[in-house]
Amino acid sequence: MSPGKEVRRVSRSLYVAGPGDAIAVLAGELGIRPERCLARGGLNDWDWLAIEESYLLFCPVGGDFRFAVDVDLFGADWPQLEARLTALSRQGLVLAVPDEESANPFYFLLYENGEKRSVVVMDEDDETDNVRVVGSSRA
Repeated sequence: MSPGKEVRRVSRSLYVAGPGDAIAVLAGELGIRPERCLARGGLNDWDWLAIEESYLLFCPVGGDFRFAVDVDLFGADWPQLEARLTALSRQGLVLAVPDEESANPFYFLLYENGEKRSVVVMDEDDETDNVRVVGSSRA
């Protein structure tokens, strides 16, 4: 990267539900190479984060979702990521992303069947790792 050149980058945490290959489908749509999709836990070496290349960290959860995911995309911005999330929801994935415009940390945007809804409350149980949608409305 040349000095003074700003790199576009978007980072988001999200919850994902869908078929067994949901992580592979998500990574493929986002253009993330399989070796840059890593399960959280057991990572002893974090040097790979210094590489300016998109990555995805995931771990299983229960309830209404199958995975909690942290994604870091280089060369993209939020409108591009949001368009990809909408496209992924048309492919059978259900995705929830924190609503960055809300002061409430339990307000999320839910992408399902090509539509976006505002999820009013998410119930996150740290003891069981269950995540549930409690209420929603159209965004």
